Amino acid sequence: MEAYYRKTNHIVDFVDNANIFLNNQIESQLGFGFSKAYGAEFYFSKNVGQLTGWISYTLSRAQNKVATFEDNEYPPVYDRPHSLKIFLNCEAGRRRRCAFAATFSYNSGMNLTLPIAHYKTQGTSFYIYSTRNGYRAPAFHQLDLSMACKLRKGRLIFSVINVYNRKMCLLCIQVEANSLLEILKYIKCICMVHYLLFPINSSFSWLGLLRMRSMFFVLLYELLND
Repeated sequence: MEAYYRKTNHIVDFVDNANIFLNNQIESQLGFGFSKAYGAEFYFSKNVGQLTGWISYTLSRAQNKVATFEDNEYPPVYDRPHSLKIFLNCEAGRRRRCAFAATFSYNSGMNLTLPIAHYKTQGTSFYIYSTRNGYRAPAFHQLDLSMACKLRKGRLIFSVINVYNRKMCLLCIQVEANSLLEILKYIKCICMVHYLLFPINSSFSWLGLLRMRSMFFVLLYELLND
């Protein structure tokens, strides 16, 4: 177990409603302050026996403070309170020729500043935003499984990534969309579009003696013709 506390001075961030487009005095759009981060890390491992593995968990918080901001203290993007990773490996068989492994990962989502409402006046849209980094993206969690068996003439490996097909959020973008079923088409609302990444995936590989020999001859050929 380890605990830590860190304070960083002279951090820089853009002020609220910063105007940076073709601005020759960009320094006028910056705010200065400090950040603090603290937390605890836990690690447990088992290295003996047929079943081995480890568990790692981190509980942490981070806060930025800039005097010129309306939100005097706010969480930075990298403030992710929970981080968990579990790895298990089980060797089976008399000579432990087969090994089954499982990996589970969990991480809190990052912080974002997103609009929570908007209104129109004279054909122009105005957005009302949350507090700075007041929205937390969906958490990331994933389970991976694998199997590796040693055979007489090679090694067989089979793995499945993202076993329960967790839809990972890669990117969040706000768009204007019509209200439910477009009944009232003149009413607009803010909708969040989540771009997803990495559905369930599997792989199968065979590392045999023939493949090892072919790789050796390919490398030898490249060395001789270099």
